[in-house]
Amino acid sequence: MSGRLLVGGVLGGAILMVLGTGCVARRVVYVPAPPPPVQVVTTQVQMTTNGPTQTVIVTQQPPAPLVEVIQLAPSPFHAWVPGYWSWNGAWVWIGGSWAHRPHPGAVGVGGNWAHRGRGFVWVGGRWR
Repeated sequence: MSGRLLVGGVLGGAILMVLGTGCVARRVVYVPAPPPPVQVVTTQVQMTTNGPTQTVIVTQQPPAPLVEVIQLAPSPFHAWVPGYWSWNGAWVWIGGSWAHRPHPGAVGVGGNWAHRGRGFVWVGGRWR
C-alpha cells in the first residue's frame, strides 16, 4: 500500500508541477513604424492677388493637413489663413496665421497642391 501511495504521490506531484507552470504562449503584436518627423514652421502669411513668381512641381503627394488650434482673432480686421504643406526638398508644414484683411468682408482662400500631369503644383491663396 505504501508503494502505491508513493507512486501516486510522485505522479500527483508531477501532474501538479506541469499544471502549475502553465503553458507558455507567445503573442506577437506588430506595431507600425512611426511616421518620419515633420518640421513645423510658423510664419506670417501674406496673400496677394499677384501670380506665383516660381512654379514648383513635386512628384510626391503632400501629406494630409495637420490639425491646427485657431486662437481668437486679434481684431475684426483679421482673417484666419490656414496652414499648408510646403516643399523644400522634403515636406514642411507652414502653420496658419491671422492676416489683415485688405478690405472689410474680404475672405481668404487658402492655397493648395493641385495634381497636374505626373506631379503636384502649388496654387497660391488669394483674397476674395
